[in-house]
Amino acid sequence: MSVFGAMFSSVSGLDVQGQALGMIADNISNMNTVGYKAVEARFSTLVVQQPGLQSTYSPGGVTSKPFYEVDRQGLLQTSSSATDLAISGNGLFIVTSARTPGANDQRFFTRAGQFAVDETGSLRNAAGFYLQGWVTDAQGAPTGVNNNLLTDLSTVNISSLAGSASATTSVSIGANVPAEAVTGASHVMNVLVFDSLGVDHNMQMTWTKQATPNNWDISATAIPNTSVVTLSNAAGQVYASSGRLDFSRIPTASTGGTVLGDTITIGGTTFEFTDGAGVVGVGNTEVDISASVTVSQAIGALKTAIDGSAVPETGRFTVGTGADVNSLFVTQSATGAAVAVADGPVAAGSPFVSQVDPFTVAATTATGAGAVFNGDGTPNNLNVATAIIDWANGATNSTIALNLGTAGPLGTGQTDGVTQFSSNFFVSFVNQNGVSFGSFTGVNINDEGVVTAQFDNGDSRAIYRIPLATFANPNGLEAKNGNVYGQTDNSGSFFLNFANSGTAGKVAASALEASTVDLAEEFTNMIVAQRAYSANAKIITTADEMLDELIRVKR
Repeated sequence: MSVFGAMFSSVSGLDVQGQALGMIADNISNMNTVGYKAVEARFSTLVVQQPGLQSTYSPGGVTSKPFYEVDRQGLLQTSSSATDLAISGNGLFIVTSARTPGANDQRFFTRAGQFAVDETGSLRNAAGFYLQGWVTDAQGAPTGVNNNLLTDLSTVNISSLAGSASATTSVSIGANVPAEAVTGASHVMNVLVFDSLGVDHNMQMTWTKQATPNNWDISATAIPNTSVVTLSNAAGQVYASSGRLDFSRIPTASTGGTVLGDTITIGGTTFEFTDGAGVVGVGNTEVDISASVTVSQAIGALKTAIDGSAVPETGRFTVGTGADVNSLFVTQSATGAAVAVADGPVAAGSPFVSQVDPFTVAATTATGAGAVFNGDGTPNNLNVATAIIDWANGATNSTIALNLGTAGPLGTGQTDGVTQFSSNFFVSFVNQNGVSFGSFTGVNINDEGVVTAQFDNGDSRAIYRIPLATFANPNGLEAKNGNVYGQTDNSGSFFLNFANSGTAGKVAASALEASTVDLAEEFTNMIVAQRAYSANAKIITTADEMLDELIRVKR
């Protein structure tokens, strides 16, 4: 029995050594495969149990199992592609074979990070698997993160990023207002801002010296393509507000009541434009434009009608000059009530006022000067902290934080913003964070896995965050086609981590992880497997000779 047992044991030896040679062959053939983890044969005995019989031996043979060194770090090699990714440390990328994976599509794990943009803009590696990541907001914070749900991930895609514009949200100003300015002296500075459409505008801020020493009033003039510009203090109280009406044509005048004229409602009063002999609607106030031959003259007639109406005027309505000659401005004083402006029916079929949406010039609620300076020229108190712009060109309304410097009592105020010294008015700097439209130029991926889109206007925007899946036993993962792995009971459950956080490693962009195959080691293992195979074959030959000898005994 032991002779046959020896033969069968050697057969198992031939089998496992053949498998070992196959693993060596796979390792050598994949020595240049990105992210490939070498596999080795691990042997264990097969023992035939014979309870109570210790004087005899029955050979059982040998078995082997493949062992994948998934947690073995490969050498990182630089790459010229920004979308080539490697992992330094623990973790695996999450990938799927479906470009738009559904809930039932299987997700896999890999260290093969040779990703490139496919025809749809999705990142796909050499084996055809698509990289998965969390969609983020502009600051890089993922939305709807669940560390145990792969279905929260989506394919990283950059095809929809044709361009980007960034609205101004903060402005820092450095300037000097002259300490020797006379009461009522005004100085104007232009502050460049961008709306959400990427259009640039110059917001005019006017500094006016008050009668009280060291006190200055601050106002902002509504600029073209805006309805209202409002300045508020840190408490949210309105300090100043300015509205703007841009006239695109001469309003249509009513004629003897048979042809209705254009109307506009300001402060609850409806003004109707007539030729001087028209009959206005019930409750309307006439605006005589019989002598008006230009748009600016029609605006002047409207202002005259406002001055004589119930609308609180007190010098708040002014006709524009220069480039703004076809505009009517509403400037809110420190004690003024709110003024609502709304379009009325348009007789000519096209707006005669560019701003088609109703707007309100807010009432002022803040008290005190816009800027109060200490005796050493530093700001003591700044009553303006925010500019709110109601755009009339379709852009989203802007809320802009104004940093005019560090204010405080004498000895604590600083000269890092607006100052009051004996010098001419000058602006030293105006820094703002908005940018005009820019075309997409590429992506950048940092070591935390944040994918940031880059644009030629200098703007950048976070669009995805690539998680890394970690396992209690990554070597227990099951190898699949395409250099990917599947979860098993032996590997344990996955956990999605931010890269460079906790137990997860770092993401290295423009780098690839080399195969962990050591060619010298594989050749050595090949020789060992070859000799072991030959030795097992020799045992079979020897057992055959022993059986042949046994058969000859009978002869």
